[in-house]
Amino acid sequence: IARTHLALIEHARARAETPLIFVDTDLHITELFHEIYLKSPMQISSHMLTRARTDMKFVLYPTVEWVDDGTRVMSSETSRHLFTGRLEILLQQNKETYTSISSSDYDTRFKQVAAKVETLIGGTKFKEYLLPDRLHRQRRTKSPRSPKK
Repeated sequence: IARTHLALIEHARARAETPLIFVDTDLHITELFHEIYLKSPMQISSHMLTRARTDMKFVLYPTVEWVDDGTRVMSSETSRHLFTGRLEILLQQNKETYTSISSSDYDTRFKQVAAKVETLIGGTKFKEYLLPDRLHRQRRTKSPRSPKK
């Protein structure tokens, strides 16, 4: 599982049109879910963790309302907090720095992440940086479609 996950991260890096990619679930999250689902620890090599290392990590605290999308297994507040605590321990054990986001408001959470990313990319506005220049030009020059008759 971890090897496939790492391969997907490396594939995204290789194909990205900007040097910025977002990875929702890193190898540490994969490791924790392995423990939850398979009831056994997963050993990820230091070599793999080094290859998967990112410039910036965010730990989003479970301070927003629980949304059951049918794929989540940690519906209790206690289990969510325990998971987040375990993640922080793994990050600290692996000497990975991260930014904690604890606001209970989605817009505030997004703005906190965007501000931190903007410092990483040298003040460039987050929205502009996500899209390659050619996509920006296409969006600016694209005329609205005529309604179909």
